[in-house]
Amino acid sequence: MDFSSPDSGAIQVTNDRQAQFTSEKFSQITVPTGDFETLEISGLYTVTTDVTFATRDFNGTETLWFAEGVGLVKDFVEQDGSYFIELVDYFIPER
Repeated sequence: MDFSSPDSGAIQVTNDRQAQFTSEKFSQITVPTGDFETLEISGLYTVTTDVTFATRDFNGTETLWFAEGVGLVKDFVEQDGSYFIELVDYFIPER
């Protein structure tokens, strides 16, 4: 990404993400779309952000739930607080 500043010109921003995930277990979860049997995977990650004038590492944990035939139904992240994403609707076209 490049950002322009009227005072200093272009600022270069680089992100590098390193992660290691393992499949944990099968679990039943409920999201706004309904109940799903899912494969739960979780892991640790580090994102290194390098800006022209500074470098910072962000460390966190992430858990993802995938349902067969649907895909990702939930994503939970903890890094300086926490947030989650849940599936609220989906459509599988007929073949």
